[in-house]
This record gives sequence, C-alpha cells and structure tokens, in this order.
Amino acid sequence: MLRRSTIVLILFIVVIAGLLGYDRLVRTQPPLEITLAVDPLAETWVRGAVEAFNASQTTINNGTTRVRVNVTTVINDVRVWTGAAGWTAQSHPLLWLPSSSAALQYRPSNLAYTPLVPSLAQTPLVWGGFISRVQVITDDDRLPLDWPSVNAVLAAGTWAAAGATDVRGNVNMALNWPTGSMAGLAALVSGVADLGGSSTISRSSLSGSAYEAWRQPFAAAVRNAQRLGESPAQAMASRGASVADFALLPEAQWLVSLNELLRQERLVFSYPAYQVLLDFPLALWDDASTTDLQRQAAAAFAAYLAGPAGQQAASAAGLRPASGVVDSSATLFTVAAPYGILADYVPAQVVPLPARTEADILLRALE
Repeated sequence: MLRRSTIVLILFIVVIAGLLGYDRLVRTQPPLEITLAVDPLAETWVRGAVEAFNASQTTINNGTTRVRVNVTTVINDVRVWTGAAGWTAQSHPLLWLPSSSAALQYRPSNLAYTPLVPSLAQTPLVWGGFISRVQVITDDDRLPLDWPSVNAVLAAGTWAAAGATDVRGNVNMALNWPTGSMAGLAALVSGVADLGGSSTISRSSLSGSAYEAWRQPFAAAVRNAQRLGESPAQAMASRGASVADFALLPEAQWLVSLNELLRQERLVFSYPAYQVLLDFPLALWDDASTTDLQRQAAAAFAAYLAGPAGQQAASAAGLRPASGVVDSSATLFTVAAPYGILADYVPAQVVPLPARTEADILLRALE
C-alpha cells in the first residue's frame, strides 16, 4: 500500500498539473478584445498602460477569459461632443477616455456613455513663457504672470507698445485651439472667469463691453496658435519665440517638452488664479448591447489604470495622479521645479467648465 504522504504528494502533483493545464488552455484561447478611444493629451500614458495591461494577461469571468484592450481611436473631446467623430449606436468604441468630464456632460444624447471612473489623472493649466517676454509682462517680477498682467500686454498689441526695449514684434500668445482641444476651451474659461472675478461662467459673462474689450486683443494675439497642432509647447520647443512668446497650456504638455524648450531660452512657469483642471474620466458605452463580459473587462482595465502601475505611468507622462499628489520620484516634475512647476500644487480657485450653451459661445470667441 502507498503511504499516506505519497498519496498526498501524488494528489498535489495532479492538482498542480491540472491548474497548469487549465491556465495554459485559458491562455491559448482568443482574448475578449475591447476598444478604447483616448484624447491626445492622454495618448502617451494610455498606450503605455495598455501595453503593460495586455502583457499582464488579465482574466475575468472567474479566470476563464483573457482581456485585451485596443486603442482604436485617438480623438480630441471636442470632435466627439460636437458630433464630428461620427460615432453611432452601431459604430463606437466601448471605452472612451476624454481629457475632461465636461465632455461627457456635453456629449449628444445618442452616445450612451456613462462614467466608469470619474477621474483617472489630472493636469492643471500653466502659464509658461520665455524669460525675456515674461520680464516685460511682469514688469521685472513686480507683477504675477497671470491674466491681469497678460491682458495689459495683449491690449498693447506689440512688445514695443508694452514697454519692451529688447523684444520686438507683435505680442504672440499660444493656447490649444479651442475647437480642437478641451484645453483650449479651458484657457478661455480661465480668462473669462478672471475677467469677471467669478468661477461661474454665465451667458452674461460672455457679452457686454468688458468682455469684448478683453476678447478682441486676445483673439488677435492667439491667431497664430490655430496652426500649432496638438501641442503648442512642442512647437515652441522646435522654433522658439518665432512660434509664440508665451502660452497657457496643460501642465503635461510643458513637462514633456521642457528639455527642448530650455534649449531655446529659459522658461518661467506660473499657475493662473482661476484654474481649470482637466480630469480624465473613463466612460463605458452602456446600453442593451453591452455584455456582462464587456463590463467586467472594462472594470478590470479601469482598476489597472487607477492602481499603482497605472498612476505611476500617468506621472511618467507628465500627468498628475487622480489624487493630485505627485510622487517624489516623478522625474518630469522634479526637473521642472526650478522653473516654477509645483509638485505639491493645490489650486485655490477651481473653475468648472460651463454648461454646453456657454461652451458653444466660447468656441466661437476666436472667429
């Protein structure tokens, strides 16, 4: 007769062999593939996270089904909520990761997206400019680099009229173009909020002589920004002040282009008093056609993005984690600290993006 210990060992080997065989069987089956659309601001982060997630061979449905995420569309939020994406009930990505939760609020009613995670990362707006220009704007650091001092330079129209002795030409400001990026819309919202001294943007905020007196020189100064593509910071890094003298952009864009920008001229960064945060939610297409397995797969990927690996990847791409707290090992933030980037930044005044009606008005502000 076999000893009891021998029987236990045999049973153990059989169980392990069965588990290994089952695992091998699961991994040889085709995975459940889910599609994802992402805003360009999050593309670098998300593509890296997707690659790592897929390599992890994550399973759902009690370990019987592998999941694979495919980034099928890179599209700015504005194209989605203005209907230019062409998504329908029959043709759409399962998951959508826009740069702002406001895009979900603005979306057409026929797009059945519901928030899965309200925020997976964030990035604030940051003023940045070449030091020779910032010295003029701030009167050699006597004024903060923010809307009031910027508006005075915009109203002057030229650097000479603004009092500059070493800078020539027209005042040239950059931003992400509003019809192509929520970051551009956010910059407009920040300016209007500062103008009115209020975090609420209403219809009355977007009319009247004070608004027009602000809008017209602003529109003239940013006209060139329409040709700068998805990252004005990258364009400034390539061609310096010939592209733009200063800009109000997402912090992440400044961070990933900083080394190249500094080859042009020293940079100065500053955070606006009226801050608009981009918060990167994850949304799921949720209607009768969405299966339970798709929901499980979406939840598994969302958990990965919200977990330590996903959040660390966000910081490495210049985005702040969803908590807003930047880890001390986040190299991009550490390198940018001498120029005004604050790893521990907490905005004093956060301005929500306005209702869809006011957003539509703002999209026409630069026409």
